[in-house]
Amino acid sequence: MQCNKTYMHCNMTALRPFKIDQTAQLRRIAMLVVNTLAKRLRRWASYRNTVRELSQLSDRDLHDLGIARGEIRFVAKKSAKAA
Repeated sequence: MQCNKTYMHCNMTALRPFKIDQTAQLRRIAMLVVNTLAKRLRRWASYRNTVRELSQLSDRDLHDLGIARGEIRFVAKKSAKAA
């Protein structure tokens, strides 16, 4: 920051390294990153919940649903992508 002692006027441009357009662009990029991470966390949570719930079912219940025990992770991944 540069200050003129006689007029007590300070040049604030040194504190703002970005122009307004650049700041808005950085803000948009930051929001995109945050939204992407939030979406991935929601999908991961959905996947984990589906795996947990299906794993607790008996083989007979899974058979009634048309799912083999070895397919649980595949079904959970497919379900999480659709959500």
